[in-house]
Amino acid sequence: MTHELAEPVRNILLENSKADGSCGILLSSGVDSNSILASLLRNGIKPTVYSFRVAGHYSTDFRYAARTAKRLNLDFVEVEILHDLDSIIRDVRWAIHYLGFRKKADIECTIPVKHIIDKAREVGTENLFSGAFGDHYFGTTRKCHVTAYTGNNLDDPTWLNKYREESLADLTMSQTHRLGRYAKPFGITVHAPYDSPPLVKVFHNSSWRSINKPKQKLPVRDAFPEMEIWGVGKKNQPLQLGDSRIAKTYEQLLTSDLNTGNWKSVVGIYNSIAKEKTNA
Repeated sequence: MTHELAEPVRNILLENSKADGSCGILLSSGVDSNSILASLLRNGIKPTVYSFRVAGHYSTDFRYAARTAKRLNLDFVEVEILHDLDSIIRDVRWAIHYLGFRKKADIECTIPVKHIIDKAREVGTENLFSGAFGDHYFGTTRKCHVTAYTGNNLDDPTWLNKYREESLADLTMSQTHRLGRYAKPFGITVHAPYDSPPLVKVFHNSSWRSINKPKQKLPVRDAFPEMEIWGVGKKNQPLQLGDSRIAKTYEQLLTSDLNTGNWKSVVGIYNSIAKEKTNA
């Protein structure tokens, strides 16, 4: 039986996945980005598929994106993230000073997308779509997962309603919107179809169990069953974790001259770099 939210979710994502001009998509093996790819295809749009990889490494997400692009006869653009120390330092300083990020996840997750935007500029892509914010509807972060399995929270929608409302209330300073402002002068519009107040209403009063069991993000999977044929991933995985090697790449800073405080985590170095601008 198809999930009751599948149809309204599908309708909203289809409506939000439209654009004039050439289109591209930031594709991983996750449900969110694949649902946007499915929406674009259903709208008659054949986007260029973009995926990044750390130099010398081919992650699960990258291999999935390349394979899916080939399966669907879509153009595929590979974006290589250099991991020499100079490149790492330059990228981190950009994320901290230009975008104004301070949190580790924000810094490390925006850098690959910045390079995808730069590549899209070279290619001539005018619209970049992503599955950003999809996680907020389902509470698939590690913290939410712990909350869901505490007490009666699996079936009580109250805490998840509050989480959605708070996390989706103001996204103007989010990774995606800040990157959108970076891309705009290049003639590139960044689209996030999950950034949608009507979608918040659709999910209101849906409990964690009702939308994540027996499969994670079940309404979206039912809305776009073609994703199962493509081999979409089973569980949510943060961009900088898994086998992307993003977090590991920036750990090289711990053995660099920037580690003036002998910190055990790169967070100390990021905080130190943030002060460079203040002291400048």
